[in-house]
Amino acid sequence: MSDWSKDAALRFAALLKTKQLQDARVIRDQNDLALTVAKTWADLCELFKVRCTEFNAEPDVAGILNCDTTRHQELKITRTDNAAMLRGTFDAKRHTIHFMGPNIGKEKAEIKIEVIAGGSTMRFVDNLQRKLDPQDIVDISLTDLLQLN
Repeated sequence: MSDWSKDAALRFAALLKTKQLQDARVIRDQNDLALTVAKTWADLCELFKVRCTEFNAEPDVAGILNCDTTRHQELKITRTDNAAMLRGTFDAKRHTIHFMGPNIGKEKAEIKIEVIAGGSTMRFVDNLQRKLDPQDIVDISLTDLLQLN
């Protein structure tokens, strides 16, 4: 073996090791992102559930809103008095939520879950690239469903 081949083999092995570590880091980061985005969706669903429970506890409206979150990537809220429905579906691959229901504006029909640059904090963004507060998403959606606007 020559000095060149020994040196080239060592450098090549080091290059392979570096690439393997980078690939592993990318996969880990993608998995972490997927888990964080899924948790952000689950937290939004929980917020919808809480708001529906709060509303149903008010006098004269008991049981009007039925919030179904039994499917992992779907949220369905129905009104028991007129069968109006708000449905949200989560696309884990595209990190988007699609809302369908009465009075859902075009800009709110698809909401993206994005990472805030330089961190791991998530945010919701509508089609016009406006930042949306989770509480506002819930309150506005339920207000629309109840036709209070």
